[in-house]
Order: sequence, then C-alpha cells, then structure tokens
Amino acid sequence: MTKHPIPLFLLALLAGQAFAQSPAPMRPPAVPLITHDPYFSIWSMEDNLTAQPTKHWTGSEQPLTGLIRIDETTYRLLGTSPRWAEPPIQPMRQVGFKLTPTRTIYGFEQSGVRLDFTFLTPALPHDFVQAGGAKYAALAIVAWLLTSPAHGARSTTSSGTSC
Repeated sequence: MTKHPIPLFLLALLAGQAFAQSPAPMRPPAVPLITHDPYFSIWSMEDNLTAQPTKHWTGSEQPLTGLIRIDETTYRLLGTSPRWAEPPIQPMRQVGFKLTPTRTIYGFEQSGVRLDFTFLTPALPHDFVQAGGAKYAALAIVAWLLTSPAHGARSTTSSGTSC
C-alpha cells in the first residue's frame, strides 16, 4: 500500500483557504420596499435608494419620494428629486443597507444626524406561511444626533406618478 502525502497536503491547504475567505455581501437585483401581492409592489432596483425612481417588479415606475428637513435644509432619502423642486433636492448620504426576510433597512447620515429608514412587514410568524411570504406594509424612521448641538428635523414621504 503506497501513501500519497502530497495530495493530502494540497487538500488540507485548499480547505484552509476556502474557510479563510468571507462570503461576498448579498446584492439582490431588486430590493422589496412595499409588497402586498404581484399587482401591488414597489421595489428599489439600485444600490442607493435615491439613485432612481422606485418601480414595480415589471420595471414600470411607481415613484415614492422621502424628504427630511435638517436645520432648514431639505434632503432626499427615497426616490429622485420631485419635479417641482428647483433646484433639485440633494440626496442624504446613504451609509448602510441590510436586507432580512421581513425588513429592508437603509442607513443615512447628513449634517450630524443619523437616520435609519426601515420598510417592514407586520406579519407574525404564524401568519407568514399562510400569507404567502412577507408583505411589507409599514415604515419606521429612527433618527438620532451624532453631534451635541440641537437640530431641527422633520420627515415627509409621498407617492405619485411621474410624467
């Protein structure tokens, strides 16, 4: 019986390399924002939530707009700048993204304010299977100060059609 130490050594080396690599971050082609059924759903097709209008899964625009005013300056955190805005409203700086089975979470920072914008489903675990999956229907906005001075902040979201 002949032993082959080299192949075993190579196998151990390759296995060690495979475990040393971390998986690439998940980047789905589209991210659910509001989903109810195939006829009513709104998705983000970009990495950045303010890069283009939100869309239906078929690709047709279903624009949502989210605005926040910080210290008398308005920023976008969802969708493109509204048609009425002249000059266009600048986007808030997106610093985070997380996708879970029941939540899509975006993080933003601007002018000393951190904001987490969460699209979530109110489905409970026992309803999840009966409902046919996640139905995103609620929004949660959480903001906190990154600096000590007081800031004034107010947020607005809207939906509409674009021409």
